[in-house]
Amino acid sequence: MKVSEILELLKNRNPEDEIALAFWNVEDIVEINKMMADDENNLTEEETLSDEECLQVLRNIERYHDSEQGINYDVIKCHIDMVKERRS
Repeated sequence: MKVSEILELLKNRNPEDEIALAFWNVEDIVEINKMMADDENNLTEEETLSDEECLQVLRNIERYHDSEQGINYDVIKCHIDMVKERRS
């Protein structure tokens, strides 16, 4: 989901309403992917995600996450692994 889409959804809300919101972005995917690597300061080609792959991870998370489990590090790691597995 794009920031513009979120803003559109919120524009008809009372600005004083309280909401709970958590969001993840490409930078989060990159950082979590680094944490999964053998050496987070020196990723191999297989460990590295392209910008498009990071976006695919975000899209997959949004589309397929379990609302009872939510989006957390384990869910993100699972989707990172699935994107990498599709390369072959």
